[in-house]
Order: sequence, then C-alpha cells, then structure tokens
Amino acid sequence: MVIVEKPAKETGSNASRYARSLARYMETAKRSTPAEEYGLTLSRYMAAGREAARQAQAERVLATGGLAGGQVLAWDAALLELEQRMAKRSSRSKKPARHLVGSVHTEEDITPEACADTAATLADELGCKAGIIMWALHGDTDNRHIHFLVLTLDEHGAATPFGRDGRSHEAMQRAMARIEHAHGFAREAGARYEVRDGRVERTASMPPRAKKRAAINPYVLQSEEETGVESFTRYAQELLVPQLERAASWDEAQALLAPLGAQVVKAGSGGEMRSGDGLHRVKLSNVDRALSWARLTRRWGEWSQPTIEPEPYEPRVLYPERASRWAERDTKAETLHAALQGRVERLRLERKSLLSDLRADLAARRAELGELAGDPADLAKLQAGLAAIANRRVTAINAEYRDRIAALRELRSEIDEIDNLDDIVSDDLGAQDCSLVIDWATCPADRIPPAGFVAVPVGASVQYWRDDLRGSAPAFVERGDRIWINDSADDAVRAALIVARTRYGTVAAYGDPAFVAQARRLGRELGIEVQEGAATTVPLARQRSPRIQQRRDAVRRSNAAAGHPQAMPEVASAAAERHRLANQAHAVPHRASAGSMPEHQRRAILARAARQLAEDDWDPREYDRAAASSKRRGGERPRDGVERTLPSSRTHQARAEAAGRSR
Repeated sequence: MVIVEKPAKETGSNASRYARSLARYMETAKRSTPAEEYGLTLSRYMAAGREAARQAQAERVLATGGLAGGQVLAWDAALLELEQRMAKRSSRSKKPARHLVGSVHTEEDITPEACADTAATLADELGCKAGIIMWALHGDTDNRHIHFLVLTLDEHGAATPFGRDGRSHEAMQRAMARIEHAHGFAREAGARYEVRDGRVERTASMPPRAKKRAAINPYVLQSEEETGVESFTRYAQELLVPQLERAASWDEAQALLAPLGAQVVKAGSGGEMRSGDGLHRVKLSNVDRALSWARLTRRWGEWSQPTIEPEPYEPRVLYPERASRWAERDTKAETLHAALQGRVERLRLERKSLLSDLRADLAARRAELGELAGDPADLAKLQAGLAAIANRRVTAINAEYRDRIAALRELRSEIDEIDNLDDIVSDDLGAQDCSLVIDWATCPADRIPPAGFVAVPVGASVQYWRDDLRGSAPAFVERGDRIWINDSADDAVRAALIVARTRYGTVAAYGDPAFVAQARRLGRELGIEVQEGAATTVPLARQRSPRIQQRRDAVRRSNAAAGHPQAMPEVASAAAERHRLANQAHAVPHRASAGSMPEHQRRAILARAARQLAEDDWDPREYDRAAASSKRRGGERPRDGVERTLPSSRTHQARAEAAGRSR
C-alpha cells in the first residue's frame, strides 16, 4: 500500500473553499464544473445515449465515511462537523485541510471496513485524533484508491498536529506498515518500517542505493504508453548521455550529438538537450544529475553556440500496433476538437456583436438624455448612471460567454479521457450554440415551468427537463439573462419562448439562421415578438502541435516500412489565425439584441425619469458616493469599449450643485 500527500496551494482565506471542494469531489468523484450547469455532458453527444454511457462508465465512488475525535461517523455527519469546525477556525491555522491518497495494487481489494481502519491508523500515527478524517473509496482507475481529507482542527477550532514534530512523512510510513500487516497487503519495495512481534520497527537493512539514471516524468511515461512512440527523454538517456560522458569539451560534445539529431544549448539559467528542429527538448538535470549545467560548465568552461547543424531527429516507434491506434484516435480527436473550437470562435464573434450593439445603444440613449430639459446636475447624474448600467451589462455579457466557452473547453478534456471516440456524433458536437437573449432592463417574474417540463436549479443556472427526463441533457437552460437551447425540437423551443415571455417579456434569437427562423415562426404562433440576433459564421480552425504532427509522421513511416496499410486518414491541418477572425467582427451585422432596448420601453423610461425629476424624487448623492469611491480607487477606466464621455467640468458642476442642495 502507498499513501502520499497531495500538495495544495489553497491556504489561509481559501482553506474553507478548498476543503468544501475536496469533500465534494471525494463524494462524487467528479469535479464541479460550468459544463454541468449548462447540461453539456459528453453523453449528450454520444450515439449510445445517456443510459448506455452511464452503464459503460465504471463505478466511481464505492464507499464513504468519516472519523471525528476517534468516533466513526457517516459522511453527512462528518461533513456537518467539518463545516462547524471551519467556522471556528483560528486565523493562525493557515493550512487546516490536507489531502492524502492511499492506493493498493491492482490485484488487491480493499473493503469499507479496511478504509475506516486505515483512517483510524492515520489519525493515531499523525497525532490528530482530535481532528476529522473523511475518506472515500474510488474505483475509477485500474487499482482502487482511498481519498482522505484530514482536517487538523479540534472541536473548538484550535489546530491539531499533523505528524509528530512535523514529521508527517514518517508517520504515514509507519501507518502503511501497520495497515499492510493488519489487512495482508503486499509490502512496498524499500519501505522504511515493518511490523515485527506486534511492534512497528525500522527496517533492519536497507538495500544499498545503486547509481541510476534520473526518473522519467510520469506524464512522459504515460505519453509513451498511449502513443507507442519513444519520448525524447528516454532517447537522451539511452543514446545521448553516453556521448556526453565521452566528450572532453563543448565542441566535441556537439560533434558527437549532431549525427544523432541533437545538441546542447543554454536555456535560462541552465541547459537542455534539444533536437535539431527544436520541437523536442529536455533539461539536462532531468536526464542525469551528474550532467547538470553547473557541472558541465565547471568541466568544459563557458558554453559557446554550436556551429554544427544536427541531423534530422525522427522519434522511434516502440509499439507499432499501439502507435497506429493512437494515430487513428488522434485523428478523430482532432476533428472533434476542431468542431468545438469552431463553436468557441462563433461565441467570441457573437460577444463582439453584443458589445458593439451595446455601445451603439448607449450613444443613442445619451443623445436622448441630452435633449431633455431639466436641472443640469440631475441630467449629468443620469448620464453617469447610464454609463454605470452599461458597464454592469458589459461585465454580465463577458461573464456569460466566458462561462459558456469554459464549458465547451471542458468537453475537450472529456474527449481526451474517453476510449472509444466513434460513439460521439461529430455533427452534433459541432452544432452552433443557439440561445434566446432576454431584455436586460426588465425585472423577471416568478419562475413557472411550462407544461411538460420541470425546472431543476443547478449552481447558477436553472435546467428545464422534460417530465419524462427524455434525452441526455436538459431541453434548455436559463442562466443569467440568456436561455441556451439544447433540444431544437419545436416543443422545446416553444417552451423556452414561453419562459422568456412569462419572466422577461421580450426576447432575441441567436444562432444559425435555421434556428432564428424557427424561433420567429414559433414566436408568431404564440404572439411573441422575437427579434433577430446577429448571425455569426466561423470556419473550423484545426490546430496541431508540431511535435504531435511529427509523431504521426513517424507512425506513418513505420507502417509504410513494415508494409502495413495506412490506417490513418489524412486530416487537413491549418493554424488558426485569430487576428484574421477578429478582423471579421466588423462585418457582423448590428441588429436588435440583448443590448438594444425597444423604442417604446426607452421612451417609457425617459418619461419616468422626467417625472422623478419633476417630483424631486431623485437622490443626487447616490452617484456622488459612487464617484467618490471611484476616485479613491484611482479613477474608473473604460471597460470593453464603453466610454465615459461626461466632461470633467460638468462633473465638478454637478457635484457642487448636489452638495449645495444637500446642505
């Protein structure tokens, strides 16, 4: 058995949030993400459907439990106790929550009783019996593993030890020996402690340490296993290091490495081995500690730029069959990633269109306010208030699109983790993100789900599911002032329009032309005026790492040399030119959108403002306080192109008159 501590950066003020987030992950084996709020799970795009995807997924959380003050607790009771103690936490307790992970060998099994005993043993060895240890047994990997949340706070909120004299690593080593002895787990090689005659004692004789090369990074090893192609780190250790050991100077070293397609170069304060094309590199200290940059410069003197051009470097294929499967999967993943990237680019252009509409609408309203007759000071404050409202709207627009784009990017990570990509429907994955944008100036009414649908709050959004929960995702999701459509069927879009009319009154449709036409057609049937949002079209931009492309080429050449058929379909690859796409934003038509207010509503608001001025019902100090706080912060800068055009002279005049009226 192995028990390790996972380092956490969340300390001090973020400790409570880290503890809650870790507990939520341990309970569900799934991190809370924006994609869940939008209903964007990968099973939605899988041909097998949600139920088949759920059955194919391995069982994640097998058992949970807790331990507080030496007493065994259920998970919910331990979580409640954790919240109470975190509320009493002293500010001196900078790192009260620790994350430990214990794993057993693939062929070994661990029961919930053994998990509870492991938690008790850890509490005893770490000296934190007065604290809380929550545990969760996960089975989502080849070997079962236990997550421990160790809260080093007693019932009064005071800190408890985490390892006697701060030696937590030694305490975990002793706990491992006790657990292995009690439950019959296989001992780990090189363990520091063992149980003899019922006592935990130091291992009698430690095997002498033999000189060995530096360990290869686990991510590099994982990449070799997945791709079947040799890493540059292994290539350097096996072929390049012997050449460096033979060399007596920098020139000789470069001459020996050049035929092998590599060279030694300076990088920052150290050095690295680099392939001739510069795509592959590894730090010298990660290859062999005896060949660090400091030792080489002491041995050979100051480094000079190599004058010999290295030969081309070609990665070696270790496992041809595995490499071919990886290349096929990579081709499929590239297509899916390109589809998601196209959706991201469309959302970016749509956001630019919304902000452009907002700027134009703000200018029109300022002009209308300028035509009103009234106290100049109050009119100036109305102008300032209008700019503040626009700034808040800009912040809301950026937040909406930022979260939606983050949800799409999470789908990319899910694609990278799934084995069989053929179950994903590429056409659905690349569909446009259709939505209904509601008027930001109105106050929403109470939420009443349409007939045939149920409303389920999830985080900051509300998901509307069909009564029979048909489908792998909610029909539509209300988040902020936008309703995102997942199901383009007429009944789902009709229900979304009813929600928009009931709660907000007005709506604009965004997405591909087919969806906009569908929304306007259904709106006419329901008597709802649906404004047409800006249409955005972005070509799919495929991005490929040069290193990945080189690996694919190596696999292709290996297959050709072995006489195997080329099982990798060619996929066009072109670098995404973001600046060119951004330049296309000016061509997006500026039509009615969430940033535009209908004429009758604009006139109603102006009339109401005029009545407030006539009745002297406007508080002139409201924006004075805002201006003062802005001045203390060093002034307010324009955000996202929303400019504050109020002249400074009028600002001072408005403040002076407001001060006189307040006196």
